[in-house]
Amino acid sequence: MFFPGALGDFLCLLPGLVAFAEAAPSTSQLTLVAKPELLSLLDLNDVAALGRARRPGSPASVDSQQPLDVAALGRARRPGSPAAVNHLRRGYVGPARRQLHARLVSIDRAEIAALFSGTLPVPSHTATLLGGFEVAHSWTGYGDAEFAAALNSLGPRAFIHRFRPEAEHAVDYYARCLQTSPAATEAVREVIACDDASLAAIEPHCDLRGGPLIAIHPGSGSPGKNWLGFAELMPLLRQQLPGCVIAALLGPAELEGGVSLETDVTIATPQLSEVAAILRRAAFYIGNDAGISHLAGALGTPGLALFADTDPAIWAPRGPIEVVQARRRCSTCRPRTFCTHRLTPSEVAAAFVRSLAPRAFFARGGGEWATRRR
Repeated sequence: MFFPGALGDFLCLLPGLVAFAEAAPSTSQLTLVAKPELLSLLDLNDVAALGRARRPGSPASVDSQQPLDVAALGRARRPGSPAAVNHLRRGYVGPARRQLHARLVSIDRAEIAALFSGTLPVPSHTATLLGGFEVAHSWTGYGDAEFAAALNSLGPRAFIHRFRPEAEHAVDYYARCLQTSPAATEAVREVIACDDASLAAIEPHCDLRGGPLIAIHPGSGSPGKNWLGFAELMPLLRQQLPGCVIAALLGPAELEGGVSLETDVTIATPQLSEVAAILRRAAFYIGNDAGISHLAGALGTPGLALFADTDPAIWAPRGPIEVVQARRRCSTCRPRTFCTHRLTPSEVAAAFVRSLAPRAFFARGGGEWATRRR
């Protein structure tokens, strides 16, 4: 499988990928070609990468020059192993999945670029890496006759799909490309790496005895998707949920842009597996139309995703994430600005309160908090 997308796209692919992998014959080997930072998000616990033993619970390592042969995507775990402990901490206890052998390959490798060179036959190093498969699915190279010829020369039946859907939800589209139905959130959560060690830095701030943890991500891949009301929202959240602990997740773009929020803790430039661990711990999440919002949904963390102009019928995160969409235009601010004229902090706070009600955050006495999710 060849997938060129960013985090949000990749997480929309993941439910179909998990379902496809689980339905494949037990002797099958799946090779997934994607961006290395996204491949590292897959949970490959208890697997030695290229003969280099990794710390249990760490994300998969992806070498841009060497393929990684791993047993992945829901491998059966021994009771009591570190992977099994993490599995139970995620709150999902399901049947053990059979082992599937997968190979993770960076899409940045020279062997992949050779498929787009227009040269036939393909170089021997490309044929060695990619040859011998029965079926290939690609969401890159659609409409590129040279890429199609190169891929077909390697022997597999090649299905080259449009990168993104035109009408249906992205999760359903990618699953349909694979002729399957999307896996449930519980199964998807099973294969996402969560680096629990990263929580040590914020443990003093996010003990649930001090209040529910609310994770905030004010960024996205596009400035036009970034809602400008987060600073005004912070006191409203504290008013609606006294005692809550607010953690801001800031990437390089937010730091360079000078984003500053009055939160209890700021976590700067975390790795994706660290973000996953924080989101898994969080009682609630609020973010933009961004990949991190899809990650929160995939992990089963309830929350809000704030949308400006994107169609939620195609791109709403799956899982317990409610989309709050701007319904108004603004003639005051610059074009493509997701300002508070379009979506006010009070509207987001009201959606926050509505989402809290069925989850019954409540005080247990003695200043302690607990959460109950129905």
